[in-house]
Amino acid sequence: MMPKRTSRRILAITAALAGLVAPPAGAELVVDDFVTSQTLVAPGAATITAPEVIGGERDVELLRRTGSGDVSLVINAIGEEELSCSAAAGTEVGCILVWDGPDGVFPLDPVGLGGIDLTEAGATGFWITVATDVPATLQIQVTDVASGGYATGTLSLPGGDAGLVTRFLPFADFVPTGTLTPMFDDAGSISLDLEGDAGLDAQIGSVTVPGPAQGGLAAAAALGVLVLGRRLLGPPHS
Repeated sequence: MMPKRTSRRILAITAALAGLVAPPAGAELVVDDFVTSQTLVAPGAATITAPEVIGGERDVELLRRTGSGDVSLVINAIGEEELSCSAAAGTEVGCILVWDGPDGVFPLDPVGLGGIDLTEAGATGFWITVATDVPATLQIQVTDVASGGYATGTLSLPGGDAGLVTRFLPFADFVPTGTLTPMFDDAGSISLDLEGDAGLDAQIGSVTVPGPAQGGLAAAAALGVLVLGRRLLGPPHS
């Protein structure tokens, strides 16, 4: 039978572990985790109310950039909470998403989010979980309410992904357009543009803005539990 003292120490370690691995409240801002379904199978645009996304609405546009084959933009059609952007062989597709508040129309409203602070809790960029089978480019654009300016950040995706890969796009890598420099603490809209080589088959699982505490959380938890275990349980008995 386990001694009561050892049992209490194990419970203490368990409690400490829970405290280390639990994400801090409000540490992650979800732009979109693709729960609300939406489908386009021909070039065009659509908008839908989506309570889980930033601003409560998602606007999408599907483009056939080159070629004449089929293109599609599908979100959570079969219970997989992700976006699929694809094109037939020999055809290039563009999938555009806009989060600009509940305006009910696709054209971007640069102040629709009303000035959301993306840097709250010390956040420094976007995390995007994405997979592509061929080389592709993902761009995120953020507009600023006060200045009227906007900036664009770009990820070059190599292709060949076996599954979703989490990629970081720092605010510091965004390039302002024009003379007005946006501040990420006053966002009026966010948009995402994904395009790639012909025959692209891409998925996006989520777009989030996490606080910096989450970056090293797992490593901190593992180290913390190791140290606490040694202190609470003491040295091994011979």
